[in-house]
Amino acid sequence: MQEISVVPNIHFEEVFSIKNGAVYQSDSEYCWYIDFAGKLARFDYRNLLKLKKAVYQIDIDQLLLNSAKSPDLEIIFICACDHCYVLSLLQIIEL
Repeated sequence: MQEISVVPNIHFEEVFSIKNGAVYQSDSEYCWYIDFAGKLARFDYRNLLKLKKAVYQIDIDQLLLNSAKSPDLEIIFICACDHCYVLSLLQIIEL
């Protein structure tokens, strides 16, 4: 017997977009989709707020004024979420 799984039609509305990404809302799945840095990631409301908080906590002034020879990268990892973003300074500024 062959088992067939049916994937429902996912419909989402664009909420916000920039040149390198977009945020979409899916009312049927009660979640948000973020298309950024080459991937489409699904977030519930709590994880979306955690992502926003993580991005707002990045000290851009410190990254710009730092004279050390360390790379200008920031890793954003959200607890209880499978997604991780490694962003350059320019990508952070675009957000």
